[in-house]
Amino acid sequence: MDLTHQQLRNRINNAFREAQMPEVALGVSTEDVLAEFLPDAERLVEKSLTEKETYYAIRDDDLKLLDESAAVAAGLWAIFNNPVTIIGKLAVLLYRYRRKRVKLTNEQGIVLLTLKQAPAQGWNAEDVAKSLPLKSPMPPAAVLTILQDLKRVRRADGVEISFVAEVKDSWLAVDV
Repeated sequence: MDLTHQQLRNRINNAFREAQMPEVALGVSTEDVLAEFLPDAERLVEKSLTEKETYYAIRDDDLKLLDESAAVAAGLWAIFNNPVTIIGKLAVLLYRYRRKRVKLTNEQGIVLLTLKQAPAQGWNAEDVAKSLPLKSPMPPAAVLTILQDLKRVRRADGVEISFVAEVKDSWLAVDV
């Protein structure tokens, strides 16, 4: 059963209402749940809402797994019609999502978001530096250092992954 964002939003709202649990009491809103479990492709690298100058990134493969899990949780609602069960499942999914994320500095996040816009052949460090947003200029040497750092990063669960690949002198965003 495929649900649209609006259908899932309605089901989550109904679950809160039927459980007679206001969103505030749980410390989470419907929009928080949707933002965590159904991010768009552009949100694979996103600015933290609570931490200044921090980005979080998640690999596309990890995100697909979480999307499938969210669909299963929504399907459980149709079977069990028990909001407490569904809220528990969503909390587990949120935990898994957070463990798959990588915390990035502001500069790393901006460079990675910029590199995602590169053509298929990639960009060199100078091209990335030229393509950065005007409010975030960096010299090519600083961009190169950041790109090298993004080759080996650790997720919150300790697994080492890479968000970029270097082919000759060109850099590509990998699976984000």
